[in-house]
Amino acid sequence: NGLEVGVWIDGFGHGATLFGADGENPKTYTQIEGVDGKVSEHAFCPEDEEFTKDYCDAIKLLASLNPDLIMLDDDFRINVRSYYYTMGCFCEKHLKIYYELLGEEVPRDKIKELAFTGEKNKYRDAYYDMLAHTLLKFAKTIRSALDEVNPSIRMGACITCEAIDACGTDF
Repeated sequence: NGLEVGVWIDGFGHGATLFGADGENPKTYTQIEGVDGKVSEHAFCPEDEEFTKDYCDAIKLLASLNPDLIMLDDDFRINVRSYYYTMGCFCEKHLKIYYELLGEEVPRDKIKELAFTGEKNKYRDAYYDMLAHTLLKFAKTIRSALDEVNPSIRMGACITCEAIDACGTDF
């Protein structure tokens, strides 16, 4: 009828389950984890291959409906999640990436101090590089999944203040 139609979906999850009204999840995904070890109950790490695969399947299903736009909510972010209000994600997958980028392993309880105390430093650079790697990889992966079905569908993401300068990349 001449209307532009969009579908607005969760990114990594926040505040509520991604799995429907009953909240039941038949799979266990890696949860986004703060540097303090606290996990965000309803947010999943985009470095989890199974989560990313299932997310891509959902994108393809939505694309088959031929909307004009698919919009990810402002939970397309890693930091400042419910249950922790600090740096993330530091699940085992992200710790491995962080240590590889850093070129050394540091005690987890020292990361926040090392990365955000004093002048620009390699700990902060590695942290931002890790976030950028994760967000850009996920974005490219879901864009590829969308393109398999219909490359003319636009895709975007909402942003929060945190996304302006604390994600290692910008929108």
